[in-house]
Amino acid sequence: DVNGTHTVDWTSSDNNIVALDSLTTLQLEFDPVSMAAGLYEVLAQVTDSEIADGTFPASIVVKVSATSAPLDTDGDGIPDEQDTFEASNAIALENGTGAVYTDSGLTLVLGDSALNKGNAGIAVTEADVASSGEGTGPSSFGSDSSYNYPGGLYDFKVTGLPVAGGSVNVVIPLSPAAPANAQYRKYTDLFGWTSFVRDSSNAVKTAAGASGACPQAGSASYQSGLTQGHTCLQLTIEDGGPNDSDGSANGVVDDPGGIATAIPQTTTPSTGGSAAPAQSSGGGGGCSVGTGTRDPMLPLIVLLCLVGLTRHKWRVLLRK
Repeated sequence: DVNGTHTVDWTSSDNNIVALDSLTTLQLEFDPVSMAAGLYEVLAQVTDSEIADGTFPASIVVKVSATSAPLDTDGDGIPDEQDTFEASNAIALENGTGAVYTDSGLTLVLGDSALNKGNAGIAVTEADVASSGEGTGPSSFGSDSSYNYPGGLYDFKVTGLPVAGGSVNVVIPLSPAAPANAQYRKYTDLFGWTSFVRDSSNAVKTAAGASGACPQAGSASYQSGLTQGHTCLQLTIEDGGPNDSDGSANGVVDDPGGIATAIPQTTTPSTGGSAAPAQSSGGGGGCSVGTGTRDPMLPLIVLLCLVGLTRHKWRVLLRK
């Protein structure tokens, strides 16, 4: 269980696992009646006889609730009655609205935070990430206190990668449009909130979009970086790379994240005391000059002081 309260183990020798196809398919069956409500992560180790040392981890999160589970034909975490997309590579942004796409042949499903929230789309908040229990670090990992997320956060998974360790493209419509001085921030189980790492296998790009529609995943219309005013975001994420929240090259890309702007940092003026500026004075016609911050009138003041001192000197001589 990703919340850390339930543990259920199955092995290949269990009677609950039935081989449907001797080459490729296994089916796991269990009775949720005896299980407490919560999110359960089912883990497996998969070995490919055609790949040397080719053992890969695989996982899926199952939500067990006290009520009867609604039908979810495509397994994306959204009940059929709320699901607005039949294609496996498409999912709603929020409550059945907004089209989020990945590459053809892959599958988009709700991330753990979105699934736990019971949302009909991938849109979540920092509070949802913090309360989902998907992180293994401090609870403060869920809060990115130095940044604002004007368009909220996105929590999705891409499954069905044909080769573990490959990169996938995900297109997300933006509302509001990309702001100035923005960056994409990522949540990972190991490090909490960090800046999205961009390299040859990972990228953040945007496109202008038109009438609420975005270019297809992988289109040359996308430009590197977050361009202010653009309304279409394309993320390229490497399975098991620095931006994959699960940290494993397992054929699944996990991405809680969002477009962020830094919160302006205010500085408090120093309240430390300082000595009063020293002064020098002379009898009659004297003047004083502070030793603090330089005044642009200082040269004129010095000149007037010299004139005053000279006149004072002549008056003294005449008295003699």
